[in-house]
Amino acid sequence: MGDELIHQLTLNFLLSNEQRQKLNQKRKDMVEQEKQDEILFYKDRIKELFNDLLVLQPPEDLLYEVNSSFDHFVSKCIYYFKSHDASKNRDLKPEICDDIDFEKEERDIANGNYEEDEDENEKDEEDENDEPIVVNSKNKKNQYSKGVEDINQVQLDWFQQSVERRRKEKIVPRKSS
Repeated sequence: MGDELIHQLTLNFLLSNEQRQKLNQKRKDMVEQEKQDEILFYKDRIKELFNDLLVLQPPEDLLYEVNSSFDHFVSKCIYYFKSHDASKNRDLKPEICDDIDFEKEERDIANGNYEEDEDENEKDEEDENDEPIVVNSKNKKNQYSKGVEDINQVQLDWFQQSVERRRKEKIVPRKSS
């Protein structure tokens, strides 16, 4: 075993919860400080890369993850600005919904589905006239135990039921050899 693993096991088993929490907080603070130091060190290079990506001139050796993260960041920024501008026109607080897929319309248009607006209007009219949909569970069994007053009675009932079942089904118990 390595010394690091032995030290970690020792700390986990011999420290109190309070001491462990302090140690974990200290480690977290150290990681955060290291991250801040790296940001300050690479700040100018990050800005330069970001500007290159904004003018659509990415470096040739750019990682795919960096490019896709940048594209995702830009699309979410545009969505934020659009919703913020729309809410300013209505004098409301901006409503941002992360679970809505606003790129769906663009994908539909790219795939040749242009009739989305008419379909949505028809769905809205149908939804107003329809009754709510009821979804029933497939499992009809009672999922909760009923509870008992005396646990010993449960064991006795089980034994009596198994003896009765054996008698009804004529089950012959095995003989030990």
